[in-house]
Amino acid sequence: MTGHSASNVVDLSFKPGWELKFAPAGATIDGLAAEGLPLLYEPSGRLHTQTTQYFVQIMIRDGTARGTCRVIAYVLKDWFRFLDGEKIPWDQPSDELLASWAKAQGPSGEERGKAREQRINDKLHFVFEYYRKLQAMHLIRAVVEDPRASEMDDVGRPKVFPMRSVVEVRLGRGHVRRETLRSVVRYSDPKEERGGKRYTPDSGEVEKVFDELLSGADPFTRTRAFFCARSMAHMGLRRQGAAAISTTMLEEALRAKGIEVPDFETPAQTERGALIAAGWKPWLRGLDAIADMPGERAEIIGRLEQLEREYHKFIYVRVVEKGHDARYVPMPLRLVRAILVEWVWGHRRDFITERRSRHPSYLPPDKLWLSRRSGAAMSEGAIGNEIKRAFKALEIDASGHRLRAYFLTELLAELYYRARSIHGAMFDQQAILMEAAEIAGQNDPRSLEPYLDRVRLADNHAFGEPVFVRSPEDAAVMRALSDRLSSGEEDARVLRRMLTLLLEKFSLRPVPLVPTLSDPQHAIRRHKACQDGQ
Repeated sequence: MTGHSASNVVDLSFKPGWELKFAPAGATIDGLAAEGLPLLYEPSGRLHTQTTQYFVQIMIRDGTARGTCRVIAYVLKDWFRFLDGEKIPWDQPSDELLASWAKAQGPSGEERGKAREQRINDKLHFVFEYYRKLQAMHLIRAVVEDPRASEMDDVGRPKVFPMRSVVEVRLGRGHVRRETLRSVVRYSDPKEERGGKRYTPDSGEVEKVFDELLSGADPFTRTRAFFCARSMAHMGLRRQGAAAISTTMLEEALRAKGIEVPDFETPAQTERGALIAAGWKPWLRGLDAIADMPGERAEIIGRLEQLEREYHKFIYVRVVEKGHDARYVPMPLRLVRAILVEWVWGHRRDFITERRSRHPSYLPPDKLWLSRRSGAAMSEGAIGNEIKRAFKALEIDASGHRLRAYFLTELLAELYYRARSIHGAMFDQQAILMEAAEIAGQNDPRSLEPYLDRVRLADNHAFGEPVFVRSPEDAAVMRALSDRLSSGEEDARVLRRMLTLLLEKFSLRPVPLVPTLSDPQHAIRRHKACQDGQ
């Protein structure tokens, strides 16, 4: 520190352990006010230079609030004391140390559940940001991974960093895309603190829930409940996310795929009459406004069907839920078509028309799901209660949130078998968990491990090896061939000989089975090859 008088120099006398003080009133650095600047001292009593430079950067140059800097300083002091207890230098952090530190602050005292988890994860974020910033300032090297930059070591292999990170994408003001890094380490309470294991319905039970919801007497409410449940089961939405879906979100997602929803907000006067005659409702907007315009509806449905023929599976809807973090959620194209045809241009349109005939000033909310009673948007609680009643009627001990658990199980299965088909036994479990967490908006990838364990347990009871086929039509052909070849019938042997001749004709060589860890013969062969020096 320079530029302030001797009377403002902080006492440098020895203190046991890491100690924290703050620059006094009147202190300056390079002519800038530094009052309240955190000053962290090592056990030797020496001012920790790198931490001082860090706080100069974020507080004085970047403008971080003084109160926030004080909070960060106390967190760093605790972190450094933890490292001392582990006999680890301050500049040698790791994900494992972060996880141990978080666990040491776990369940205790009066604080419970989400509040405690958020407090601990905030601390993890402060420590991660501290090292990331120091690395950006070139005060430390090769500590924090940036997955956007592929760095190699001296022998050409991907460099391994002690602190790994993932990229979070958010849309700022004006829909500007912003990328930030966060640590892969997240804290969550042990399972026993959360009341034990909860039941996840299987595919058959989920279909029964759908059927139960569709059995209601009122077509409007049963269709609404059915699609709310499907959005949770097939998009992985929590009930907050299901309630948040709007027609505007659908229009933006369609536009991103090149499908424009006609906008007749300010047509020329000569066109206005013709549009109204064609079914346009000038008091509505977007998808609602074209509900009675067959040509425009057919154009949109036709474009969705074209996307399916081109092997697209989803549009991506931007939703906000759980902590108000925006994320893009995959919405299956078939679900999009069904919601548009049966709900937006079906029951929702009929409800809006009928209610406006009784209340001429009524304008529907932008939210997709409407209340029959009030005409307002459905609340997340009401959505959850409807689905909960269906589970209860079927005597299944679950609720709407377990539809998300079903989605997570299916998602992990798809990612697992895709990785297995490409990499065999050398697949990266952490990569699977991180990809699933990003898709599902899950803060801690480790919380998905039970779902992946369930998938792998089922795989252990099956014989065979997954094959990745990109085309649905080709996949159907491959399934038919595989079923016949494994049937053991006489024509299976004939079919195998014909396929062999066909492969030879096109100079194709069969791809051998990728060895798996469960193949004992492969392990024996590999061990013998190592002994023979091969």
